[in-house]
Amino acid sequence: MGAGFDTAVTARPGARFGPQGVRQGSRRISPDFAYDISTNENIYRDWAKVVDCGDAPLTYLDNTAALKQLDFAHKLVAGRRANNSEYSTPRILVLGGDHTTTLSALRSTIAHWGAVSVIHFDSHLDSWDPEVVGGGISHYAGVNHGTFLHIAHEEGLITNSSVHAGIRTPVFRPKEDVRNDVRCGFDIVKATDIDRLGTQGIIDRLKERVGQSNVYISVDIDVLDPAYAPGE
Repeated sequence: MGAGFDTAVTARPGARFGPQGVRQGSRRISPDFAYDISTNENIYRDWAKVVDCGDAPLTYLDNTAALKQLDFAHKLVAGRRANNSEYSTPRILVLGGDHTTTLSALRSTIAHWGAVSVIHFDSHLDSWDPEVVGGGISHYAGVNHGTFLHIAHEEGLITNSSVHAGIRTPVFRPKEDVRNDVRCGFDIVKATDIDRLGTQGIIDRLKERVGQSNVYISVDIDVLDPAYAPGE
């Protein structure tokens, strides 16, 4: 499901066009040209059954209204029965949109799966106190792409066994921001940790952190090195 929302960013907008961009970029792939020689699999003929639900209709003029619209879209899609013999609730893959859209996804997730551990791939914490990112100007300004994990914690949507992976950017308050992040239930795997732990070491640490809990995976494009995603 596409979530073309980008009016809660603190920098450059444009992520509202992300869902259509992902679809456009994937149109060159077809069932006859999708065999991966590294995995020996054809993604079109693999186990997953995927339905494109289109984009949730969201206003660009009111963040609060837009998130309510996205909450409703999640409720509608999650209320449909999955074509799966193991579980009836569909697992929704959301294409953003700025990272604030994860808040609506987590609000939907708790209704069907309970509070979840979050594996958050990002270069930023995104768990900042709204008084810091948003400046305490208003509740409206405090709900944004840098605070949604803090808000998710406050709403009881996530567990205390969550983890960031790929953190490499500055924080506003060296001690207070990290302390608040821990209070929100997160451990931190820094981008530089891959040099010491290696790929498998990072995977093992993430799995150890979340244990047997239900997990929501969230990925921000800026977790990639800017050399590989220069337009992020």
